[in-house]
Amino acid sequence: MAEVVFNRVSHDLDTYLSRIPDNDRELVQNFIKYRNTQQKTSRNISRGRERKIIFSLSVIRSLSPVPFASLTDSHITDIVSGIKEKGWKGNSTRDAIAICKMFLMWLADTEKAPHLTEKAVKKIPVPAIEDPNIEAKDLLTQEEVDAIIKLARPRDRAIISLLADTAARPIEIGTLTLGQCEIKDNLLHIHITSLKGKKPRKRRIPAPNALFYLEQWINLAPYEIMKDDDLLFRSLRFDKDRKEYPAIKDDVIRWCIKDAARRANVSRYRSPYQFRHRGISLWLDSGMSTAQVSLLSHGGASPIVERIYFHGDMKKAGDDLLVKIHGREKKERVIVNPTSRVCKGCGKIYPLSIQFCGTCGPLTETAKSELKTIQEIAKNQFQEIIAEMTPAEKAQILDDVISNLTS
Repeated sequence: MAEVVFNRVSHDLDTYLSRIPDNDRELVQNFIKYRNTQQKTSRNISRGRERKIIFSLSVIRSLSPVPFASLTDSHITDIVSGIKEKGWKGNSTRDAIAICKMFLMWLADTEKAPHLTEKAVKKIPVPAIEDPNIEAKDLLTQEEVDAIIKLARPRDRAIISLLADTAARPIEIGTLTLGQCEIKDNLLHIHITSLKGKKPRKRRIPAPNALFYLEQWINLAPYEIMKDDDLLFRSLRFDKDRKEYPAIKDDVIRWCIKDAARRANVSRYRSPYQFRHRGISLWLDSGMSTAQVSLLSHGGASPIVERIYFHGDMKKAGDDLLVKIHGREKKERVIVNPTSRVCKGCGKIYPLSIQFCGTCGPLTETAKSELKTIQEIAKNQFQEIIAEMTPAEKAQILDDVISNLTS
């Protein structure tokens, strides 16, 4: 599956590059190499981001009346206006203009376009990022999340459950190592470090449901996950040249979750960032302070948390006001939908979809009832089989049992 996605992305890159004349194509490829050197981590930009850059530059080249090396300050206005006239969504237009500005700045700075000046490029206005227009009714429900996890493959179950539990970014989950997992008292915490400018922001986020699926994947993975720096998630396509399973790409994560959502008939799924939006919204609506939620979601104070992620429940807000301000108990308490259950025997945490503890047996009354029914049916069937057997057959079974016990 991962190979199909990889080939599809590679095909897209070749298609976009083929739209660019040879001389300009070399400049685009050199710009990609430059962008990789500007990364704050040792990893290159993702295949998806590379595709977006090449696509945007192929559009920019189609809007330019001259090759990139012959661009002048007078061409800038026409190119930017042409991007805006494409009719793309707000953030898509913004991204294309931002890529255009970075590329033109690189051309001017490296003197690959001698008649292009940095002063003119710096004046290109990049529109502000538009906040996602997501309402409470657009958030995935717990039932939809469970359905996607149920029909995902073992590796992807672990990824999706981590996204749902931690509200982390897809790239943060895709690059997790074993050393970032803290397991204590049957509870999993994920350690994530992100950069805000030059300052690292560290987060430690509980992931109670994900532990079950993560342990399953570690046992099933075709590659070794034993050392702290071992990646949890890799591509399932073995690279014969490098003799390893490559690190998983952002495009593969997106495709695999989309495929599971399609098979689960969850038509409202659009992006892995829906898990992040849903998680942060749930934390805010549960009554956690904005400061606490910002700490877990961004590693520190973040002014966008309430503006983007809060979708309050008016009934819950009114009930809380009655209790906290007016001292009047509400008749019915609104409780955030629980996502996990704890085994009373061993204390291990399981997702709601799991009915039996691997150590102690049934977790719920329903599971106990179902198990009892199955045992009764099996007992009745066994008695019926014994009743229909001849004395010789019964004697033979007894001899076999005695033989097994003494061997």
